[in-house]
Amino acid sequence: MALDGDRDATIVRGKETEPDAGKVQAAGPSRESEAAPPLQLLLCRFQAGKLLKSVMSPASTDFLAISHVWGKAEWMKVDGIEHEIRVSREKAKFIKEQLPSIVGDQWFWMDVLCINQRDDEARVAITQHIPSVFRFAQRTIAVRDSSGFKECCTKAIGDPYLFFSKSRDWRSRNEDDSDVNFGEGLDGRRRLIEHITEEHAGHVMNEGILTRLWPLQEIILSDKIQFVRCKPVEGGEQPRIATEYDARKMPVLGQSLAALAMTWSTHGEDHNDPMRHRIGFTKNELVIAFLELGTASRRYENREVLLPNERDIMLHLNSTRETGRARDFILAIMPQYGFYKAPKKAKQLTFTELFLDCCRQLREVDSGLSPLFLESDHLLDGRVGPLKVDLPEPKCLGDLAKLLNGPVMRCPPGSKVDLAKADGVPMAKVMENAARMLPDFAEVTDHHLQLAHNVLVIHTVVRSIFNSTVLWPISHHEINRELAAIPPDADDKRRAIEALHIMISTIDLDENSYENAVRMTEYPALHELLRNMPWRIPITLAAMLSCGLGISRLDWALENMTAMQFVVNEVSYLALAPNSVALSGDTAYYFKEGGEFFGGRDGSLPRQALLAGNPETDGYFTLCLFPPDTKFKGSREY
Repeated sequence: MALDGDRDATIVRGKETEPDAGKVQAAGPSRESEAAPPLQLLLCRFQAGKLLKSVMSPASTDFLAISHVWGKAEWMKVDGIEHEIRVSREKAKFIKEQLPSIVGDQWFWMDVLCINQRDDEARVAITQHIPSVFRFAQRTIAVRDSSGFKECCTKAIGDPYLFFSKSRDWRSRNEDDSDVNFGEGLDGRRRLIEHITEEHAGHVMNEGILTRLWPLQEIILSDKIQFVRCKPVEGGEQPRIATEYDARKMPVLGQSLAALAMTWSTHGEDHNDPMRHRIGFTKNELVIAFLELGTASRRYENREVLLPNERDIMLHLNSTRETGRARDFILAIMPQYGFYKAPKKAKQLTFTELFLDCCRQLREVDSGLSPLFLESDHLLDGRVGPLKVDLPEPKCLGDLAKLLNGPVMRCPPGSKVDLAKADGVPMAKVMENAARMLPDFAEVTDHHLQLAHNVLVIHTVVRSIFNSTVLWPISHHEINRELAAIPPDADDKRRAIEALHIMISTIDLDENSYENAVRMTEYPALHELLRNMPWRIPITLAAMLSCGLGISRLDWALENMTAMQFVVNEVSYLALAPNSVALSGDTAYYFKEGGEFFGGRDGSLPRQALLAGNPETDGYFTLCLFPPDTKFKGSREY
């Protein structure tokens, strides 16, 4: 039930007394009866062309759940429905002409029919119970848009069992067959992306199930999925020429389908399962069902999951899925996990308040996830304190995944913690010192000073790419999304991202970072993009990509963070420190040394924790942003 535009992101069918924020309570269908009366839902059923409604228990009723994207919704009257509902014209046509034959005489739940969309409190209240709806449902009907993948797209993929790779996944049809095809050519996913880019250039292709947040959550909670597709509205919205945003968004659809299939197939699996089980037995079945409008079933019943794990984070670090309100990135995702209970008055809370409350609940159950930002007098044992500034609101799912991708710190009372002194220099000082090294600095022209700045920016960014290799390889979708979404008047931001895109795209891994940087300083296009641009913009963007902060929040980072250079094992890294500590002359920086990294216990990516504090503050530290590194050290720079 993805929400668009001005639509409030949350939905619910009833009110309930909510517990105190911060208290961890059980959630999910298997536990609700222990703490509260059984959940009651308003369900619908078609009978003689009319829509009947009745309040029923989902635990004892066979019913279907409908997952869909709202689109351009408006209030309208639909034949067979007594009251006005808020839907798009295409969805109204679907409800009138297709839905009755799909559900037959079965009870079903669909947000626009079962929740009073004029009642904001009801819409927010339901979010806590959405996991129960889709877990209890016999089958989920996922409704695709009429303007999505075409028949030619499915044909371009070829054998759908080779969607993920040309070899390994072939075995999923017959696990006893050792004859694996290692033929040349692209796998199905890349064939799809190539086909969309080449054959549908200039066209608008909407697949809300792959671009919006709510359908992802509803589908992964469902053991059995049936995909259907809306019919186009005659005389409806006419085909239009794709905008830059449309064009850049389309190639992401193939990757989003792959991530959806992987997430659904492995949902609830733990790390004790064999690797093959963890990469998903049934991911190909979901891809086929999506493309061919069929049905896919998991090999096991949905398990209630206590906590998200690092695989949940890693699969969506570059996700561009969106939703209507920033708070929905918490309220749509977290209620599926047993640890989480939505706080009181969730609708009135800011994203920062909801996020910190979620992190405190994660901390109470000693999860292997930690926020990217932390300020606390108990920082070394991972307790979450208040922040001096609001967090950057996520614009897409990848932004949220990155905010939950910090280092996990544990320091039991009475234990000893080793802190290693870290030497950091603000990039402003680095740039100033570099300029003073120019011959005849006092007489240098603005042109030559700009040229020197450009060269230093290029070398700094390229060095950062080579020394922070964990997150840069997945930056392509994020950069494309930002280029598409940047408003026309944000010229400096656009030019800076385009410059980074050129540098990433032309990296030659057969050369070292110095050779790459020297070659790029000869690109006239780079110098033109960087001309008259404050160096802080491209340097801050590079630091955000290196450290794992969504670049959609560049303005926030420029206002609240300082780019710094730290040297570890003779390798320099770009880091980000909050201005509250970076602008103080008394701040000292430390690395919290850790042992061997264990995924899921210490976070989703191995990181050294970079701490900033004043020696006189008696243990009060601020967590700075430092790039993850698989070996806790970088490779040689030059």
